[in-house]
Amino acid sequence: MRFSQVFKQFLQLKDAENVLAVESLVSSIEVEAATLKASELSQRINEQIDETQRRYGKSAKLLGPLGYFCPFIYEKAYANVTRGKITKKATEATFIYDFNCEKKPIRIINNDLNTISYCDWAKDLAIYITFNKRDLSVPKAITLAILDDCGIPIKEIYIQWIVFPQIRGCIRIGFLENTKKQKTFIIYEAVIDDKEQILAIASKTYDVD
Repeated sequence: MRFSQVFKQFLQLKDAENVLAVESLVSSIEVEAATLKASELSQRINEQIDETQRRYGKSAKLLGPLGYFCPFIYEKAYANVTRGKITKKATEATFIYDFNCEKKPIRIINNDLNTISYCDWAKDLAIYITFNKRDLSVPKAITLAILDDCGIPIKEIYIQWIVFPQIRGCIRIGFLENTKKQKTFIIYEAVIDDKEQILAIASKTYDVD
């Protein structure tokens, strides 16, 4: 699986307020991202697609390029949306979801954002690599998720590369804390500059049903 060393580094990250550790992780992800080729990913994913499983969706637009299958679990509190449903009808669909024979999403097309995302899975790990369909030279965003035995994300990082003066991208990192009384999800959001240094970071905690 791609990003295997990055996942090991991410597993060791215990606190997103450790700025140096986050900067190091982002740097490692960027190194891996630079080796990705959309054509190779597309060819490999196309070989795995089970065309009988294709589904469509109109809702979950506020959850970004991954829509219904966005791994973050705090959408009701954070984005004030629900995931809606997926259907077999293509009429006016925002999303096109393709699956493998294990019924796991492996390609997600968002027609509103004009993005295509390729998904890879390995036991308790998931990676989502998103490209702008107009520019397949480099990824637009990457999401990594570490899952529990039930497939619930317990740790996630999302990096989106943007082009602003002196700003290179934005980061979102989530940690699930599960106690006997309550599940909470801590979200850290940061902005990085063109030297891969964090300019600002903020956190917020959400209760999870």
